[in-house]
Amino acid sequence: MIGHAGDVDFFDIPAPAVGSPHYVTVALDVPQGRDYTAAVALSLPGVPSGLVWPQWTQSRPWAGRLQLEGDVTGPARLYVMVKGGDDGDFSSADAYKLRVYWTNTVSEFPDVPTDHRYHDAIMGMARAAYVNGYTDGRFGPDDLVKRQQFAKMIALAAHLEVTEAMTSPFTDLPADDPGDLYPNEYIAAVAAAGITTGVTPVSFDPGAPIKFAQVVTMVTRFAANYLPPVPAEYVPPFGDFDDTHYPWARKAAYYGLLDGIATPYDWFRAATRGECAKVIWNMDSM
Repeated sequence: MIGHAGDVDFFDIPAPAVGSPHYVTVALDVPQGRDYTAAVALSLPGVPSGLVWPQWTQSRPWAGRLQLEGDVTGPARLYVMVKGGDDGDFSSADAYKLRVYWTNTVSEFPDVPTDHRYHDAIMGMARAAYVNGYTDGRFGPDDLVKRQQFAKMIALAAHLEVTEAMTSPFTDLPADDPGDLYPNEYIAAVAAAGITTGVTPVSFDPGAPIKFAQVVTMVTRFAANYLPPVPAEYVPPFGDFDDTHYPWARKAAYYGLLDGIATPYDWFRAATRGECAKVIWNMDSM
């Protein structure tokens, strides 16, 4: 337990026996006003020797993410060191939370070259199983996204619980398939989390292309639950464009959710798969 500056916690976590390389995402949730550093190393089983501990500083009151690749075939171990940067009266419940996600190798998409604007976001989303490519191997970064498709993307990235028992207030959804959570239960989960309010209180318009402004609003509604308030004096790099979406877009700009998106923003055109991946990955990388 970290209670004072310089206190250290060590974690020794077995990696799954998957092929090489392991893609590892370590999430450190930091409470308001506290400073931590974390160091991560991936090693073969057994006593670690000569581990490299790259420092990863987190002093923000939200979850930080670190992704690393380890060229290790078969079982491995992840070693994590977390060090307190200041004094504090912490309890076991609110000192910090450490989460680890393992994902397997995902092949590069032939239509997403390494110099593509959204390459890293798309590959990160694919490795995390938030999105999939097409059966022919492509990702389709310029393809449009339906509202029901985006509901599933944000539900997975937000780690929402999705069950067959879920219902939503929307009356325009397709007939429910009891053996498939998509799209109805994903939409219900997103509505229950307050991420969407639908196009009306009783309609979601699931098959319509989602607009970029709607993507930004939905992602920011979720992210803002875990982020500090935006200063009243903050002015985003764009003007007021809509009573509903501008306040959320302003928050998104402050939080960095729009980083890497091509400008000028065309708020009310249909969003692409690449853009959706980038905004969600910006949230997931905080």
